[in-house]
Amino acid sequence: MSTLERTLGLIKPDAVRAGKSREIMQLAELSGFQLLAKKTLQLSQERAEEFYAEHQGKPFFPGLVGFMTSGPLYAMVLGREDAVKSWRGLMGPTNSLTAREQQPTCLRALYGTNGTQNATHGSDSSASANREIAFFFPELQPDALEGPEATATYLQENLNPTLLKGLTELAREKPSSNPREVLRSLAFWLLENNPNKPHVMEPEGDASQPMVEEPDDD
Repeated sequence: MSTLERTLGLIKPDAVRAGKSREIMQLAELSGFQLLAKKTLQLSQERAEEFYAEHQGKPFFPGLVGFMTSGPLYAMVLGREDAVKSWRGLMGPTNSLTAREQQPTCLRALYGTNGTQNATHGSDSSASANREIAFFFPELQPDALEGPEATATYLQENLNPTLLKGLTELAREKPSSNPREVLRSLAFWLLENNPNKPHVMEPEGDASQPMVEEPDDD
């Protein structure tokens, strides 16, 4: 039985500017990856330095940070068996010029510019993938893909306290002896007291001003 592994994939600003984001995503899916999550964003200098902290002090670091903050990028959570190794294989050599010589059909050969502006990024290990996914997708909840221990920890820290409060409230009110009514009452309580329930906030400033849309890569 195959195991679904996750990895982080980035489509860097050079490929986004060239309008190749959707094409790269389609090639990823044709190569067997599931696109589990995606978002477009632009890194601040502080966030880029944090993401590439392991390279701080190296000669190429300022140029790397400058490039990664130069425009929007796409962050993706990619899933398939052996995802980390497979995505890195699909990307090809780090230097796009080398990639064109050694692996002309890889992503960096097709869409990269040079050694630094190489179109894509991928995690180099499962541990890096978990850390990098959390960096770009802190809102994602742990699931079975991360193993039973992570799931148990999440349930213990996040679900159990809310469920305990609901059961305590249910015992206090004693709505009915009918099991279905009891479950209905608990369900309504959980809906009303969900800590992740979205709240509508009034927009600041002049509400007549149009919203700024996220940049498209076409």
